[in-house]
Amino acid sequence: LEGGAVPGVRQSKDRLTVLMCANATGSHKIKPLVVGKGGGPRAFGGIQQLPVAYKAQGNAWVDKEIFSDWFHHIFVPSVKEHFRAAGLPEDGKAILLLDNARARPQEAELASGNIFTVYL
Repeated sequence: LEGGAVPGVRQSKDRLTVLMCANATGSHKIKPLVVGKGGGPRAFGGIQQLPVAYKAQGNAWVDKEIFSDWFHHIFVPSVKEHFRAAGLPEDGKAILLLDNARARPQEAELASGNIFTVYL
């Protein structure tokens, strides 16, 4: 069968979403966020520290709650740490540019001090 499913073979329903973020020069990369369906994949068993932040969500999508949590608990602290490491003022301004997806909270909800979001 061309272009169709093979008879007798079930298509996998496994999926995950990966959110990546970096500054314009690529010199500062935020820890990636991985959203999967399961609460804790067996492959992660026994691992204390992951190189990614992992969240579970029924359809493995980044919803408003997950995105807001990522912004306030991963993005903002990472930006502040980058400011400190680079010798920049801690009250420096940063802007997160985002596409205008429905799964994103309002701009006003994604602000912390001098760190803001702007939708394209």
